[in-house]
Amino acid sequence: MEIHFFGQLAELTGQETLTLTPDQAADTAALLAHLYAIYPLLQAKTFKLAVNETLVQDTQPLQNGDRVALLPPFSGG
Repeated sequence: MEIHFFGQLAELTGQETLTLTPDQAADTAALLAHLYAIYPLLQAKTFKLAVNETLVQDTQPLQNGDRVALLPPFSGG
């Protein structure tokens, strides 16, 4: 699965894309735990999670081939 970081989150992690396997993150909760272990400063940031271009609120299972995006708050008008 591909993890995409946008805006300030890409700056914080130093990359725009990360590839993981389902055994590294079986669901969105496990994914966040994995990312927080790699990038501890990510825990202090506000962002939304989208799986295959759909925003998710609760824990959702992840599969090989999924595209996950970490989206920081947007501003503008």
